[in-house]
Amino acid sequence: VDAQLRLLRGDGTYHWQSMRLIFEMEHGQPFARGYMLDVQERKTVEELAASHNQALEALVEQLHMAQADSVVLQETSDLLNSAEDVDEAFEIVRRAADAVFPGWSGSLSAIMQHGGLSLVGQWGAPPWQDAEFQLKDCWGLRRGKPHGYLNEDRQLRCNHIHPDVEGQLLPYVCVPMSANGETVGALH
Repeated sequence: VDAQLRLLRGDGTYHWQSMRLIFEMEHGQPFARGYMLDVQERKTVEELAASHNQALEALVEQLHMAQADSVVLQETSDLLNSAEDVDEAFEIVRRAADAVFPGWSGSLSAIMQHGGLSLVGQWGAPPWQDAEFQLKDCWGLRRGKPHGYLNEDRQLRCNHIHPDVEGQLLPYVCVPMSANGETVGALH
């Protein structure tokens, strides 16, 4: 019989023990011979190894996802280089964002001839933002660099982004988009 069990020790702690019993016959009489070993240290190492293995598996999964994202981004770059106009380019970016950020919501806004921006694409849940707005309403566009929002205490909210029906404003980022050194829109 081979078994591993946790036994209560005299100091009140539990330790893993490995027990082995061998049943034999000697002079026509059955008897048992056996021993017990404290295997607590081995069990602790096994649990640590299992934990490290889980972390490694999670890291490998992240690497696979990053590789898949890299493929999407490379394909998107190739498609953007072949886009015939801004509308086509925005559709390429919208599809790529939907693939790279699954389960997220977002939108694309393009600069219009009158100088304002208009929503040209979205993915996920409908955005809680204006369909049309001015450059001055977006901190990312005003500053010419990505603007992130976590909460009202830490960052300024863009005027084109609004709380949902429950009054909650989720974290977001607005990223200006440019082509040939000229701002053409924003990714939200």
